[in-house]
Amino acid sequence: MTSYLLSQKEKLREYRREYLSAIAQNDSSKANSIQNEYKREYPEFGPLQVKKSDIRAYRNRQTRTRIERVIAGMPKDTQPLFRELAAMVTSVESARSLNDGGEYMDVILGR
Repeated sequence: MTSYLLSQKEKLREYRREYLSAIAQNDSSKANSIQNEYKREYPEFGPLQVKKSDIRAYRNRQTRTRIERVIAGMPKDTQPLFRELAAMVTSVESARSLNDGGEYMDVILGR
């Protein structure tokens, strides 16, 4: 039962993420398609709605790295230590990539 519930939770999150992304890209046909699929899959829930927290999460995903978002979710008093650790690891990885012949933007984009 737990795995079923977790898979449904992830599926609902994915619908919301895709819908919000379509709206942010001004792609109304894709947003309508996602909305219709969601209504078919979950008719008892009504239409997908965008909340302020969804917009905030979307902006965070666009502007902050995954590492930054994970650290932000940690207790406030532990964040400085983990930020330092993440900065050290990131700089080592960047240097390694540059030494291996990676281009500057490849390092920034994590390719």
